[in-house]
This record gives sequence, structure tokens and C-alpha cells, in this order.
Amino acid sequence: MKAALISIGDELLLGQTINTNASWMGKALGEVGIDTQLVLTIGDTKEQITQSLSQTLNQFDFVFMTGGLGPTKDDITKHTVASYFQQKLVLNEAVLKHVKQLFAAMNRPVQKINEAQALVPENCEVLLNTVGTAPAMLIKTDKSELYIMPGVPFEMKHLMGQSIIPRIRKHHKLPSIMSKFILTQGIGESFIAEEIEDLETALPSHIKLAYLPSRGMVKLRLTGRGKDRDGVLSDLLKHQSLIRKRIKQYVVGEDEEMVVAAIAKWLKQNKYTVSTAESCTGGALAAELTTLAGSSTYFIGGLVTYATRTKSDELSIPSELISQQGVVSEAVATAMAKAVRTKFSTDFGIATTGYAGPDGGDEKHPVGTVFIAIAGPDGKVEAMRHHFGSVRSGVVRRAVMAAL
Repeated sequence: MKAALISIGDELLLGQTINTNASWMGKALGEVGIDTQLVLTIGDTKEQITQSLSQTLNQFDFVFMTGGLGPTKDDITKHTVASYFQQKLVLNEAVLKHVKQLFAAMNRPVQKINEAQALVPENCEVLLNTVGTAPAMLIKTDKSELYIMPGVPFEMKHLMGQSIIPRIRKHHKLPSIMSKFILTQGIGESFIAEEIEDLETALPSHIKLAYLPSRGMVKLRLTGRGKDRDGVLSDLLKHQSLIRKRIKQYVVGEDEEMVVAAIAKWLKQNKYTVSTAESCTGGALAAELTTLAGSSTYFIGGLVTYATRTKSDELSIPSELISQQGVVSEAVATAMAKAVRTKFSTDFGIATTGYAGPDGGDEKHPVGTVFIAIAGPDGKVEAMRHHFGSVRSGVVRRAVMAAL
């Protein structure tokens, strides 16, 4: 079944507010078998709201509209929707009672402008919003169900989770849409595509493969659709396994949203600990390693030895080594990794040193050059030279992902 999402708000178009509602709804709907095929972001005008309704109603099974349901004059969504369907706004007693109870709980008087939240199109079905004042409203057409919700994210999520999705599942037989992921690092999407071309060609029609590249990694997403949930899952696992085996040297995890989750799982399983010594990444590696709750079980600590002298002061890197090899060098990265591992008594020590830009670098090591070293529990150290382009933020992000 197909869905369209309509997000209303000038602040979304101006970039003052990020449209997180659309991405959240797309994922939530996909998990119950509803395929989001169109996302519209429009301004707070009667013309744009009317046009979006004409564009989507009876073209999609479900239309989800968020925003513009506040009590002030610039919130015109329900007035425009009522006008579109040639309906009057009528007072809903259940919503009015709820609004009064909310204000009483806050020990605040209810004003006329707040009571107006209880006005709804006369032929709509009201879905009470227990965490806010503006209700959700359902209007049915010949081929569509239009759900109108507040744009406040936590109110929208509550309504979707507690009322709207359960209602849809009750009244509609939905197919299963499921996804499995493979996380890769150290190989570009074009190289992966070439490596697994025959496997991708052999995918059945109900399974699609998508390449989701980001700085330093590529996530492969296999999405299956079908009426038999167990059958879809079985097919997904089969093809996920085939692809994983083909590119196993580049795979860092499965189905986790972040590479760090796969690393955290591995560190915990082996009861390993890690510490970091960072120069060009400025603490970004440590921040990534501490993203997840419970990271203190494996991440013990780190140092940002950004200036050259702090490498000597805090890590006891010999000044002679720095002057001879250069602060951005394999030798210095190696010494940093060994020193931080010793300092924090961890199984692994990870170090980064490089030129993030836009200044710095030389003919031998231009901007974007980063050395990453890892000292392990067996006394061995692995170090590698990378070049991550010339955009500062990109260099830092790609260096972090390469280190992970």
C-alpha cells in the first residue's frame, strides 16, 4: 500500500527546523508494510495546502499531513482542509473536555484561542491527542485515508504509535516490508557493485538492493516485500549471507545503525578495552566510541594531543622523533598509539595524526593526509597512511571511520 507525506511549515522550507517527522514516519510506516512514495514539504498557505491535497488524495492509499494545527491565526491547516472538502468546522465536545483537563492540570485558565483547538471538520473522525491539545483527524475519500496531525514531533509519534498505525493495521491487510543491512568499510560503492554484480542480478523481484554511501563507509540495504513475513525474512537472510561472504574482507557489521555498534559488540564479547590519542580528529573518535550507553565498559579514556608539544608533554613522544619524522608520520602515529595504550592500561590504543586543512601539509604529505595507528594486546602495531581529500569536515569524519 502506498503513502504520501505532507509536512507543512515555512520554518521547514527556510531550514530553521529540520523535517525529522518525514523520516520518522517513513521508517515507521515501512515497518508495517506501507510504502512511502512521496514526501512534500510546503509552506503555511491555503494555496499550497490545497494543491498538495489535490496532488495526493485518491492517488495514494494513505496521506499523512503534519503541521499547522496550533491555536494561532497562522495555523490554517484544518480551516483549509475543511474548505477543500466543503465542510464546516464544528465543536467536538470530547476534545474540548480534554483541553480543559490539560489546562486544569497545569493550573492555567483556558482561553478562547485554546478552546478553538476543539473545532474539527464536521465529517472527520477524531483521534484524541492525549499528550497535546490538537487532535488528529481522519477524513476518508473514495480511495484514500487522510490523517491530519500536529507537527510537534513527540505528539505526532504518540498519535502514530498509539492510534493511527494500530487503526490502520486493524482495518487493512498489510504486506510485510523488511530490511537487512550489511555495513562495509574500506571499499567504494562502485567497487562493491562490480564485485557482487552477479548476485545483484540474481535477486528475486521482491527483493531490492540499495547502496547507502557516507563518508568512510557504505551500507548495503536489502529490502523485501511480500505477504508471507517468514518467507520474506528467509529470502532476505539468504541473500544477505551470499553478499556478505562475497565481500567479507570489507564487512564490519550487520543490521546495526552505526559501525560503532558492531565494534562495541565485539569489544564487549572479548572483554577488550580501548583508549585514544587524537590529533587531527580533535576528539571526534572518542566521541564516536562513546555514542552508545554502556561504553564505559570498553572505552577507558582518551587524549586530544592537538599541538605538537602536547604529544611530548602528555604522551612522552620524543621531540627528536617528531623533528626527524615529522608530526604527521607513521612513526609518530605508532608512538602515540603505543603510549596511550600504556598510559590507560588498555588492550588497544588508537592514534590519529594528520593535516585536516585547509592549511598545513607539504609536498610529501598534502592536506588530507592522515596516519592512523592501532597498538594491540600482542604488542604489535598496525599503521596506515590515508588521504581523505581537502575538505576539513570530510577529512575528520573519514579519518574517524577509517580508524573504527
